[in-house]
Amino acid sequence: MKIPFVDFKRRYSLYANELMHGVSDVFASGTYILGDVVEQFEEIIKKYLGCRYVLSVANGTDALILALKVLRIGAEDEVIVPVNSFVATAGAVIAVNAKSVFCDVTDDLNINVHAIESLISSKTRAIIPVHLTGRPADMAVLMNIAKKYSLAVIEECLFGKPV
Repeated sequence: MKIPFVDFKRRYSLYANELMHGVSDVFASGTYILGDVVEQFEEIIKKYLGCRYVLSVANGTDALILALKVLRIGAEDEVIVPVNSFVATAGAVIAVNAKSVFCDVTDDLNINVHAIESLISSKTRAIIPVHLTGRPADMAVLMNIAKKYSLAVIEECLFGKPV
């Protein structure tokens, strides 16, 4: 039996009506960039997260690049990323001229928080854990390490229900 790593077909079937209704609303409005739908989305996320500001972007890569730029991470800086992630994680680091430092993962496919400290150098500025397949990385341990070394943490994750 073949079991897919991520079952996009099943996810789509669970949310098809809701997705198609949303797409139809956008097409009917004629506003494909920004507009009321984006403002409504940002308000929903703002309430969900309990934060003051939300800025939606085109994709996860753009989000990571913006987060790195806000932190002024660039040339000569290093960012610790998991070896098991989509290319955009390391690609965003490269896009701001920083260096990706790859950290091994554990059996749950998340960054091995116990291997992070051995990768930290004087050039390390941030850690990007990727919450993969609906299972979060061990953020309590990771945040303690980040605090100890004054490192930024950029969490890469998706909204949605694990399937």
